[in-house]
Amino acid sequence: MTELCSHPGKALTTHIAEVWEAAQVLFSRHRGLGPEASSRLRNWVEEAVHFHDAGKASQAFQKYIRAPEKFHGDPLEKAHTPFSFLTALLYGTKQDWSWQKRLVVAVAARCHHQGLMPREEMDRDFSRLPSTA
Repeated sequence: MTELCSHPGKALTTHIAEVWEAAQVLFSRHRGLGPEASSRLRNWVEEAVHFHDAGKASQAFQKYIRAPEKFHGDPLEKAHTPFSFLTALLYGTKQDWSWQKRLVVAVAARCHHQGLMPREEMDRDFSRLPSTA
C-alpha cells in the first residue's frame, strides 16, 4: 500500500506529528487556564490536530499531491478541508463527543487555512461536492 502524503514528499503521519509537536510547544508557553480548562482545551486541540488534514486521505487529494503541476481542474475537486470537517463530525458522533467538542474540532479542521468562514460560504462549498448517494 502506498503511504498517504500531506505535501509533496511528506507523509501525512509525519505532518500530523509535526503539527502536534508545534501545538505542544504553544501549550508549554501559555499557562494560566487552570488545570480543568487546560486539560479539556489540550484534548480538543489534539483532536483538531489529528483531524485537520484527514481529508487529505481522499483519492482526489492523493492524486493531486503526487503531481500538483498536472492538476488543472476545479480546486474543490482536491479540497481536503470539507472532508476533514465531515470526518471530524462523524468520528465525534461515533465517539459520543459533546456537541461543543464536535463543533470546535470540525470547524478547526474546516477553517485551518483561512480562519472562520461565514455559514453561507460553507453551504456553497458543500453544495458543490459530488454526491455519493
